[in-house]
Amino acid sequence: MKHFLLSIALIAFSYVAIAQDDVETLSETTILDDTEVESDELSDEEYEILVDSIHASFNYEYGSISLNEDLATLQVPSGYKFLNAAQSKYVLEDLWGNMPEETLGLLFPEDIDPLSDNFTYAVEITYTEDGFIEDEDAEDIDYDELLETMQEESEAMNEERKKLGYDGIELIGWAQPPYYDNTTKKL
Repeated sequence: MKHFLLSIALIAFSYVAIAQDDVETLSETTILDDTEVESDELSDEEYEILVDSIHASFNYEYGSISLNEDLATLQVPSGYKFLNAAQSKYVLEDLWGNMPEETLGLLFPEDIDPLSDNFTYAVEITYTEDGFIEDEDAEDIDYDELLETMQEESEAMNEERKKLGYDGIELIGWAQPPYYDNTTKKL
């Protein structure tokens, strides 16, 4: 049996900080409909029109959402809205300036948009195929050791991030310690 991890990571690392900076500046260069726009070349009125057009371009989804060709189904909670993979990639990379990566989508509180003045957080939905694990092995996972390995990998990844012109990130710890549920066979 294969276990699929649908990891939902709060975009608390660099996304929130970068996104909040971008609310004010939209980044130095914004790509809209394959046209680069230099933010310092825009008047206040043009800037507002650009932000409004970006907001209007998003097609939020609600209810039951099929992710990645029926890989999983996401039930969007009440009070939230979902942005599909293609639009989320635009937000993460072009608007917020993050490194390219695969994403299944972003979940936003109902009253928040990627460039809102009141932006606080978003939830990125990603997928990782981790494979089969025996129940006995799952019970023996050392989560502290796992975290340490992930922190080392994060540090190693920082070298590549810096080569590409991005800031490094630091994995501090678990937002909620993982556990294996033997009844549902899920990590």
